Amino acid sequence: MVGQIPPEIGVFFAMTSYISFFNAQSGPLPSTLGYILPLETFDVESNNLDGPLFQPEYAGTDGLKEIINFRASLNNFVGTIPAEIGQWTKIQNLWFADNLITGTIPTEIGSLAEMRSFLFYKNQISGTIPPEIGNLNKLIIFGGRPRGSVLNTRKQNVLRRRPPSKKK
Repeated sequence: MVGQIPPEIGVFFAMTSYISFFNAQSGPLPSTLGYILPLETFDVESNNLDGPLFQPEYAGTDGLKEIINFRASLNNFVGTIPAEIGQWTKIQNLWFADNLITGTIPTEIGSLAEMRSFLFYKNQISGTIPPEIGNLNKLIIFGGRPRGSVLNTRKQNVLRRRPPSKKK
């Protein structure tokens, strides 16, 4: 596909998947994306999309509550990760690597209990990784490190996959 995602996408209010990776789509995401309440998969990786990635219309309190896969890596998106991302309680894969996202990772990320992969490398994210990431017991892939931070998994209890060994 070539060109912008038209705002008329919002009329497909029963659509469950929008998949357009490795295409030539450009421009911003339409705010009408928030009208597609049953949307489970949104995949626009490797296009030339720009503008704010997380708009209140779909990433806010009334946004995409059914979203499971949100993949937007390899574009030119800007903006910050809103605290309201914690409302995406069904999200399993959240990918927005290689964009121009700034700010910090909100602590609300730690409430996304179904999260299996979180990719945010190659952005302008700063600060520390919130210790709440350690609450994500199903997390398998964690890709990224905020600029200027040091990942200390012991202190932050981030990637705990193996149960502690029992000494005899």
